Amino acid sequence: MISIIKNKKGFTVLEILVVISIIAFLATFTIIQVQKSQAKKRDTIRISDMNQINKALEIYFSKNNKYPVPPPAIDSSQISGEVGCWNGYIASKGGDNYIKEISDIIKLPHDPLIKEVDGAVICTPQYYYRSDGKDYKIISTGLEDFSYIQKNYPGLVTQIVLYGSAWTFRGVGYYTPGAALW
Repeated sequence: MISIIKNKKGFTVLEILVVISIIAFLATFTIIQVQKSQAKKRDTIRISDMNQINKALEIYFSKNNKYPVPPPAIDSSQISGEVGCWNGYIASKGGDNYIKEISDIIKLPHDPLIKEVDGAVICTPQYYYRSDGKDYKIISTGLEDFSYIQKNYPGLVTQIVLYGSAWTFRGVGYYTPGAALW
């Protein structure tokens, strides 16, 4: 009996589809993990920024026996009170040195997600500062991985009320006891 040996060259379509599926799964998994890692890094930067600003505010208070008070709100995006926000490019009033009284102590940081798209600045997330001279609140609105922050920095995460009970959100930051209900 003569046996015929087939020359098998190449891969079947099924083998190629299996390899492509495995590569796609691994690539998707890797991209998701990298994005989560980047979000944790940005949240850690936000916490570091809030810590630096908090320390600068306390240094200012020890020298002046009051906290810096931002100018009164004059535009419609700020409903009431003395509230300041900045994002590295623009602010309601004052740009990167919004809390100008502490700008000689530190250079005010900006949120790590601030970017420019087609010449327009994306204004959120931002850092907010509010003070009446006796108390203050400084927060970041850009939390990305709430569970990571809550687990690693439980004292910094809170429900924040910025302009009264109409607007609440999760934020990270510092405030004095008198500013807790702002």
